[in-house]
Amino acid sequence: MNCLKRLRTADGVSLVEVIVSIILLTIVVTSLAQASFIAARYLQQGKSDTRMWSAVHFQMESITADGYDALSSGSSTVEGYPMTWAVQGVYPKKVILEVTTSRFGTSTRDTFVTYIADFGT
Repeated sequence: MNCLKRLRTADGVSLVEVIVSIILLTIVVTSLAQASFIAARYLQQGKSDTRMWSAVHFQMESITADGYDALSSGSSTVEGYPMTWAVQGVYPKKVILEVTTSRFGTSTRDTFVTYIADFGT
């Protein structure tokens, strides 16, 4: 009798509590795994965007390197990014540069606009 009384009052974990704990743990671990995957994907896209910005900066410097009077429209590929640019206007000149890039598996075009003026020497 004394033994039966101890079994009823003994502190322990029931099978239902263990199953609920495992389900909650599975949900938490799955959510963390998904968040890690999404973070890694955005980190990779950020690296790609940084390379694209570097290529755009290089191309803008190349376009303006020959001087104000030599500005002309054209196209090029820099670091694997196809780019086209158009020069419009007389003073100041408007340079519109478009670059094709891939974001999350889809091809997109980004447009950059700058104005260049010649203040003379």
